Amino acid sequence: MWDAASQNREGAGYHPIMKILYGVPGEGMGHATRSRVILDHLATRRHQVKIVVSGRADGYLKKLFPDVEEIRGLRAYLHQTPI
Repeated sequence: MWDAASQNREGAGYHPIMKILYGVPGEGMGHATRSRVILDHLATRRHQVKIVVSGRADGYLKKLFPDVEEIRGLRAYLHQTPI
């Protein structure tokens, strides 16, 4: 966790390495594509990121990041409902 003391002790630009659990929900790909930008940034800072995903995001993010695990998520279904 960041604090002023460690910032000063380590010098300007110091960023401690964190362990992060990052969840990406959803059926669609909107959350996954937006999360990619954040996950890329976390990777450049060398944080240890465990990614958990549901829906179609699983296949997409597994191609890009090494530690992705699929979890069960909520899904929306329409049953005999006209649109």
